[in-house]
Amino acid sequence: MTPAISARVLSQTDDAASRLLVLPERVPGVIATLDGRYISRGVAEVTSGDDGWRARVRHLDRPGLIASMYFAEGMREVVLRLEDGRSAVARITGTSFTAGAQRVCDLRGHAPLA
Repeated sequence: MTPAISARVLSQTDDAASRLLVLPERVPGVIATLDGRYISRGVAEVTSGDDGWRARVRHLDRPGLIASMYFAEGMREVVLRLEDGRSAVARITGTSFTAGAQRVCDLRGHAPLA
């Protein structure tokens, strides 16, 4: 099994290669409300591009709560806090979960992850 290469590290070391090979960075993280309340934990697959960053958070431990807050409460803005210390405000662009399938939440960043 080949270990994943971080697109962030690759872009710091080889600019030409980073344009050809864009792999998502996989980092454990937490989705929280803007006021800091915990919503769900999962593994964020972060990709960066000219239009900012996006993340697909997989293996959510509480996917129903995200969907409930999105549809019932109108929550659209959340904070993604990554285990490596970076965090940023993001907009929920989609959720998907069914019994036996992936439990995911798609995010689009408003500001750089820092």
